Order: sequence, then C-alpha cells, then structure tokens
Amino acid sequence: MKKIALTVMFLVFKMMSASAEETLSLTVIDQNFNSSDRIVIDQEAIKRSRSNNLPQILASQANIVITSTNFQPNSVFVRGGDSSHVLFIVDDVPTYDASTLQKVINLGSMNVANIKRIEILKGSQSVLYGGQALSAVIKIYTIPDEFKNSGKAIIQGGDKVGDGAVGIDHQLSDNFLVAINSKYKDAKNPSPVLDSKEYYAQKTTTADLAMVYKIDSVTRVTLKLSYSNDDNQVPTTVQPLFKAVDTKDFGFITKSFGTAAVFKKADLFSVSVSSQKNGRQLFQDAANSPINAKTDYDYVGELLNSRFEFYLPRNQVFSGVLGATSTGEKFEESDLTNGMKSLGSNQYQGAFAKIGVQAVPELLLVEAGYRREDGVDSYQTGLTLWKDLKLEYSTGFKAPSLAQLYSAMYGNPNLRPEKSETVNLSYEAKINDNLQSSISVFDSNYKNLFVFVAGKYENVATTRTTGAEWSIGYGSQDLGLNYQLFLSYQEPYDSSTRTWLIKRPLRSAGAKFSHFFMGDQLSATLEFNHVGERRDRETSSRYTTVNAYNTVALASNYKITTNTEVFARVDNLTNQTYQQGYGYYEYGVKGRVGFQVGY
Repeated sequence: MKKIALTVMFLVFKMMSASAEETLSLTVIDQNFNSSDRIVIDQEAIKRSRSNNLPQILASQANIVITSTNFQPNSVFVRGGDSSHVLFIVDDVPTYDASTLQKVINLGSMNVANIKRIEILKGSQSVLYGGQALSAVIKIYTIPDEFKNSGKAIIQGGDKVGDGAVGIDHQLSDNFLVAINSKYKDAKNPSPVLDSKEYYAQKTTTADLAMVYKIDSVTRVTLKLSYSNDDNQVPTTVQPLFKAVDTKDFGFITKSFGTAAVFKKADLFSVSVSSQKNGRQLFQDAANSPINAKTDYDYVGELLNSRFEFYLPRNQVFSGVLGATSTGEKFEESDLTNGMKSLGSNQYQGAFAKIGVQAVPELLLVEAGYRREDGVDSYQTGLTLWKDLKLEYSTGFKAPSLAQLYSAMYGNPNLRPEKSETVNLSYEAKINDNLQSSISVFDSNYKNLFVFVAGKYENVATTRTTGAEWSIGYGSQDLGLNYQLFLSYQEPYDSSTRTWLIKRPLRSAGAKFSHFFMGDQLSATLEFNHVGERRDRETSSRYTTVNAYNTVALASNYKITTNTEVFARVDNLTNQTYQQGYGYYEYGVKGRVGFQVGY
C-alpha cells in the first residue's frame, strides 16, 4: 500500500513538475550522474537569506534535518541516513574530522559570507566519491571563479552575538588571483535547558587563503590554506538522561588546519591533494561538574586525501570519467584524567569509472558506474528519458571511523563496512520560463549499521527509508518575486528493532518567499520551516517522542549605494519553544542587524 501511494503521488505531481536547479557558475565539467537528484543554492540566495550559519541554510532544504547538542559538530540526516552517511566536499576536497565518531565537520565554524555556491546531491554517490557518501554529498565552493579586484567587510550583531567578516580578492596579474577571507564571532549563547537563565561564551575564528593561477580559460591551479578555532563553554549531560544540564566552565575547543592543491583542466582532467589536521579538547574541573568528576579528553585526527580524474572525450553521444583515490586517516584519543591513550590509522585506495551513452538522441540517456575500494564494490546505473524523467539505482558503503575501531572506551576492530542500496525516481521539467518544479520518490536500504551494544559498536542494525519529495519554484525579475516551496514525507524504519529511526521526522516542509522593491535596492525574504514529530532517545534504554515544530524567519537587505548595504534578520519570529533533539531547547525571538561595505 505504501509503494502504491508513493507511485500515485508521483504521477499526480508529474503533470505539473519541473526542475528548480540553477546553472553552475564555475567553469568545471559536470561529472554528476544526470539521474542524481541535485539542489543548487547560489551566492545570491545565500546572501539574500542572511542566514547566520551553514546549518541554517541546509535545514531549509527538503528531507535535510540538522540537530545540535552541546557537543559540536552538528548531525546532518538526509533521507533517513545516519549523520555519518553525508560527505562534505569543500572546493573539490573531501572534508571531515577523522577523530570524530561519525567523521563529520563543525558546520558552525564555516564562514557563510565566503560561500559562493552549495550543491547537494541526494542518494548514494559512493561510485564517484567513495565511502561515507551513502545518503548525500554536499559540495561547498568558496574560491572565486571571476578574476577581478574586489573586497567586502561585514559586521553584524544582536542577542548577545557579534561577528565580523572580511574578504579580499586581489588580482596580481591577468592570470594570478589571491583571495583572503576571515571571520570572528564572539557570542553568549543561551542555555538549551528549558527555562534556564544561563549563557555560555563562544569565540570562533576562521581564516583561509586561496591562490589561483589561470593557465588558460579552462585550466587552473589552486592552492588553499584554511584555519579555524572554535572555543566554547557548553552545558553537559548527566546519565542516565540524555538531555542538557547546566554546568560551569565545561570547555569544548575544536581546531582545524588544512592545505589543498587542485590542478584541473575542464573536460580533460582534475588532480587534487589535501591534508587536514583537527584537534578537539573537552575539559572541566571536578568542582564544577554535576557528578563531581573531572573531564579532560584530547582528540587528534589527520586526513590525507588525493584524487585523480580523467575525462574521456565528450561528444553528443558519449561521455565518461576514469579516476583513482587514496585516503589516509589517523586517530589519537587521550583520556588525560585516567592516563589512557588510543591510536589508530587506516589507508583506503579506490578506482572508479563512469560512462554515459545517449542510446536514443534527445530521448534516452543510459549511465553506468563502478567503484572498487578496499575490496568493496559499488555500482550506480541510471536511465534518463526526455531529459526530465530519471530512474537511478545505486549502492554504497562506509568504512567504520577510527574512533569506532580503536577507541579504548567503545572501539571494535572487527567492524565491517556499512552498505546501502538506493532506488530513486524523479521528474523534472519547466512549466514555463518562470515556474519550475520537481518530484522524487526514493527507497533506501542500509545494512551492517553500527550500533553501540554492551560497551562497544557492533554491525547489528538494518534500516529502510521510503519517501517522496516535491518542490516548486517561481521567479520573475519583472515582478520582483521569487518563491520556493517543498513538501517531503519519509518512513525511516529500523528493521532490526521494528521501530522508527531516532531524530528523523516523517514529515517536513519549507517555504521561502522573496520580494524585491525599487529594482533590487530593497529585498525582503520570509522563510517558513516545519519539522514533524520525531522519536528520540531519553535514556540508554528508554525512548520518547519529540513534538513537531514550526519556525518563521524574516530577512531584509537595503542597498544604500552599489557597494554598501544594511540588513537584518529575525529568527523564530513567532516566539516558539521547541526541541531540535530531546532535551535541547530553542526559544525566544532572535534578531540581528548588520552593515556591509565593499568595492
């Protein structure tokens, strides 16, 4: 019955659907399967929303749910997958903290003002990107495509938060560009404990330097250095409850430093080499602990990644790519209170190929891909009819994190890779030049999932998520209007326990309306987001239901001159009290105002 209902939903929306995807701005080859679901958020949309952080931007998309606790980084759930099933790629480089349990990154430390474009590929992308890309790949681009001298400075504040960002693009010659960006944030964050009056200090610094050398119009060499430091005072939890508890002087510091070099020639090859080092510290004196116990943990993670792609000659009938990857991870965990230390490292090599053939010109595109990495095979096949009706089947895998393998507290060196199998059917087409829409129906199966059992992780879980997404977008420069709407439904089911998966809502929805006045001198954007009720963990053995919530945000931009503008954003406009996850509350209207100047 469930599959019949989803099929009927698909056929109904097929009559009125089209793609909300925007044209890519960077001069790069599109290596993505045409049959993959893709969302593109451009720089203008990011700026117009005046979102405070990257999680806020991503949470406004269909079937992407983000939860936050006192322990960064955030958890990102896409189409029922786990937070470890999403791979982030920043400027063509896979990016995550190899010391974390789920191999994730601190999204809150990213400089939103520096993001040029976000691209979201839903479904398993393991063939092209390897392990961890089971439910989605999220690409973030920060390096400018256009060579010109420009700069901007942004300062904003409100609700015990102040931050400033500076960005400079300097063209040293016709072929050489240097881009420097930095941001500093000083905040007093309200406690997530319900009805608490406590605030917790946070200081965040990010900086990056990119040097781009243009050999010709399609060939570039990029070198990038990046740094971030996030210093937090945070609440804690007291077992057996999982909810937040106020405490004193519990510190959580995350640091990262990365280098990356990318050499690419559009439609011919791309080579990238990168190194990332991450450190995390958790500490608290026993006197300030709710359980009178000292906390002092240090974590260090290193990630070395190299990737080579060669694009086969393209024509109207055939396209293809061959590639190889190598990934090295190192992990170090130190419990300084008890004098315990854990070490671990792994090396992964992979090779992949993908081809696309126009079996019937303008009618049928057939695609196939294969990857072999550390003895694990991944497949991806796709059929595209009339350029807008797409069917895709893909498999994927994720190796266990080094923490899950080697941690002295919960590691299990015998863990096997998690695996996935996904089918996706979507329809995209233009209704007219202004009105666009899309519909997708998907079924994702995961097995060998890691679950914490009796003091360590085991491969014991099997899950299945079936769902549908619909979106529609309208844009008219003449009328000064732009709106987007999405509705999504999923059934994230844990087959091993016969229960709903925790933290994944069955229903979610969102809408974004923008209106431009006096040309584009003044703009106003209204955002609505709905997250349905979710099952969540209350204790290690007891579960509860977290209520659904609705949030409304309003952002406005006013251009004083061509390069000077003022802006404001108000979040939780209706003053709701809600939980992103059990025991971590958001409440109160939050507003910010800012000023931007550039050249």
